[in-house]
This record gives sequence, C-alpha cells and structure tokens, in this order.
Amino acid sequence: MIKSLLFFALKGDVPVGFKAGYAITKNRYYSWLGGVHPDFHRNGIASLLMKEQHDWIRNSEYTIVETHVRQGNTAMIELNLKFGFAVTGNFTRSGDPNFIMQLPVKS
Repeated sequence: MIKSLLFFALKGDVPVGFKAGYAITKNRYYSWLGGVHPDFHRNGIASLLMKEQHDWIRNSEYTIVETHVRQGNTAMIELNLKFGFAVTGNFTRSGDPNFIMQLPVKS
C-alpha cells in the first residue's frame, strides 16, 4: 500500500503545480496540499492535478478522499464542490475556521 504520493505539473522541465496526499486510514486518503504557480493560474492545472490524484485513488484500496479547506479559500472550496466533494464537518485551526470535505470514490 502506498501511503503518500506527490503529483507534479510541468511546463517543460519546470514544475508549475503540485498535489500531495497521504493515507490517514486503511480506506481514507487525505488530499493534503496543492498549489499552482501564480503565472499559471486559471489554466486548469489544479483541476488536472486533482483529476489525476482521484484517478489514482480510484485504482487503489482507498474509498474516500478527505481534505480540509480554510473557509476563506473560496477558489479551493469551489473546485472541491465542482469535483463532487461535500462538507462533512468543520473545525478551527490557529483561529481560522476550516471545512472538512469528503468525496466517496468507490461505491
């Protein structure tokens, strides 16, 4: 079982985006961190990285993808909702309210 994985988006040999995650239980994968260089925003790179990560997860033993998003990060919340995530809880970290969002990847 792979416990962590990192995806990169490249322009030539230069990394312009990434998506990282790791297993938090036997069947739940945590999509931890991602980003796209500002010069490459609004080019679909974040969506492509998320799609690749989810395709990999669907072909693994994991059945749920979970992520935590600061409630002020509307771009990431919108992207997660676009991909079918649902808000399943919330918490506060360092004074910042966060959503817990989950997506079942297998029935």
